[in-house]
Amino acid sequence: VTKTLQITNIDKENPSAPNITNSSNGNWTNQNVTITLVSTDNVAVASYEWYENGAWTTRALTTSSGVGTITYTVNRNEQIRYRAKDTAGNYSAEATTWVRIDKTAPTVSNIKVTSPAAGSYKAGQVVTIVATYSENVKGTAPTLGIKFGSGATKSLSGTISGSTITYTYSIAAGDNGTLTTVSNSGGALIDSVGNVATLSCPANSGNNIVADTTAPTVSNIKVTSPATGTYKAGQVVTIVATYSENIKGTAPALTIKVG
Repeated sequence: VTKTLQITNIDKENPSAPNITNSSNGNWTNQNVTITLVSTDNVAVASYEWYENGAWTTRALTTSSGVGTITYTVNRNEQIRYRAKDTAGNYSAEATTWVRIDKTAPTVSNIKVTSPAAGSYKAGQVVTIVATYSENVKGTAPTLGIKFGSGATKSLSGTISGSTITYTYSIAAGDNGTLTTVSNSGGALIDSVGNVATLSCPANSGNNIVADTTAPTVSNIKVTSPATGTYKAGQVVTIVATYSENIKGTAPALTIKVG
């Protein structure tokens, strides 16, 4: 007896490429990104897949009532591929969207004096200090605190440009000692997606600047030779003026009188 079987439920029709809703519209964000996938099929959509690390996967992607959902929570900058699969095993064409997440706060890479060259300087010398961050920043620059020796802290306002903030200070009368950076605080500094900068104040890694605004003074003037006594014409007398610190330039004229 020969029986003929007629198969009437054959599905060779592919689902449509997923329609994608991206919570960040493919833009950079510091928030989680949720992707919603919707595909149509002549029978039913069974699941959705995305391409990760060289293979198709359903990891973290749920499908309910023909709708696929996945949420990305960590830093990522990737154009991701998605496809739908129907109940018969037919796959759709791919659809893509960008997921760009940045949850990393900018940090201070270094703070350094860039000018002038290392050395000692008097009042009026302008000192330039540059703080470099791990990425481009914007907003309001933090206040940079510096001091010379054991003197009072000077609070400086800065100008932002890309990943750097530039501060300047003109050495003033009364500033003496080595310049140090002592604080980096305040302001409202963020990156392009709104991550708030983590502030720190590393020691100056640039030129070593010493402020010297104290004028040298005469400590004493004395005859060093010959010994105390009475001398005739032709005797050479040596007189030494000692100052409070090393000096240079043209020596002042010393006036003496005998008798």
